[in-house]
Amino acid sequence: MAHKSLTKAIAKELLAGNICYVHRENRKITTVVDLEEGIEDTPERQAKVEKLEAKIKKYYKVPRMSADEELHVMLDFVEDELALSIKKELTNALKRKNPKRNFLRIIENHEDIHEYWSIFKLKWYQEWVQGYLLDIYKY
Repeated sequence: MAHKSLTKAIAKELLAGNICYVHRENRKITTVVDLEEGIEDTPERQAKVEKLEAKIKKYYKVPRMSADEELHVMLDFVEDELALSIKKELTNALKRKNPKRNFLRIIENHEDIHEYWSIFKLKWYQEWVQGYLLDIYKY
């Protein structure tokens, strides 16, 4: 089973926009920036990924959540204990085109909600990472 400190460290890296490679023996985390769509890969990043992928049997690769999974986290947040007015605003944002961008724009404009969202998202990511690692350890 994954240690809490390892799970937390991986979750923070994933939230920062990285992909994590966890060494199977020493549990050392190596990170690589997860490229956004339309951004070119650098030769340095590409070489690092190729080196890690060549030795992939020594690592667990932990990718970031998919867009659908991130949307699910946002929907769970809306269902949490929020004021009715902000719930309505966030629900409407998630129903429109570009739901993630709309949601985050609203969150950024509400400081108190922004902090709550950051904590909520970190906890959610930690649980997701723990489940991901448990699945890996079983196989």
